[in-house]
Amino acid sequence: MRVLNTKKSILEYIAEAQKLGKEGIDPDRMVEIYKEIYDAIEAMSSNVKANTIVFLKNELKKGIGKYQPVDPDKKEDYFMEFFKEAYPEGKRRKEYTYTLVDPSKITVDQILHTLKYINGYCKDNRISQDQKKSIIPMIERIARTDSLKHINQVRSMEYLRKAVRVRIEKSPKGHIVTRC
Repeated sequence: MRVLNTKKSILEYIAEAQKLGKEGIDPDRMVEIYKEIYDAIEAMSSNVKANTIVFLKNELKKGIGKYQPVDPDKKEDYFMEFFKEAYPEGKRRKEYTYTLVDPSKITVDQILHTLKYINGYCKDNRISQDQKKSIIPMIERIARTDSLKHINQVRSMEYLRKAVRVRIEKSPKGHIVTRC
């Protein structure tokens, strides 16, 4: 077990792991090394900038990504996939990176921007049930803000509302999302 608490040590270990992979080391051992490096990167996330964490994860995937363990319980977050597509290369700011590292830090404006992208996507394409299931909680999050500005923007997204089959209604407790 190595001490992996700096960017340099992690990058060196990834390079060593690549060499071991080319030499034909046991795939199970490579999966263990991958997990070890990934856990070290996660442990650093509270002390290091978000850009560095994203860089290290990308280097890990690029270096020994084929040994990434398959987690059958891991559900793909389709909303985050749309989020990545909604922000093209030139429009990505540090808030984008922070959200990629920790999706719970997504802002209402980022949700709206992504929903606008999804609305345009729905104009020409169909979305799957799994995609709908990941979009609806974000619409509910907008409704919980009780901000008429944001709620009216979602209400005006006709293609999205028809695809997901939801409506935002006023109730005594605030705004709620109902399925139609």
